[in-house]
Amino acid sequence: MIPERNRRRPATAGVTLIEMLLALAVSAMVGLAGFVLLESTLRTQSGVAGRLEALAQQTRTFELFSRDVEHALSAQFVGPKELELRHHAYLVTWSGDGEVLTRQLTFQNRPPITQILLSENAEISGAGLGAVALRIVGAALHRLAALPNGAVR
Repeated sequence: MIPERNRRRPATAGVTLIEMLLALAVSAMVGLAGFVLLESTLRTQSGVAGRLEALAQQTRTFELFSRDVEHALSAQFVGPKELELRHHAYLVTWSGDGEVLTRQLTFQNRPPITQILLSENAEISGAGLGAVALRIVGAALHRLAALPNGAVR
């Protein structure tokens, strides 16, 4: 009787070198396709996240402006690009120069606090800051429409 380890295997057992190389090549292509898909997904996700953050920043700014107008005791335009809103204990000044929208809080006997709310980095799809048409009816502020860049009414 021949010992177990010395028996010959049938010719159909195992894989040939060509089959092994072919399996390796297919596995490499599948891995590369997965890597390309992952990279594309991450690039798209970062672009969408940037746009969503810019949109959220614009929404927060509009909400803050709406509250400032709603709670103001009086409002006065100071020049073509500045709005002063007087509140009980402080003054809020909104100003814009086409590049940056700022909000400044001025309290009595304290230095003013300046907030840069929107800048050229807050663009959505290259739209830039542009302008927004607003209507104040009583104490309510209504957003009418976004105007194209450079449009002034």
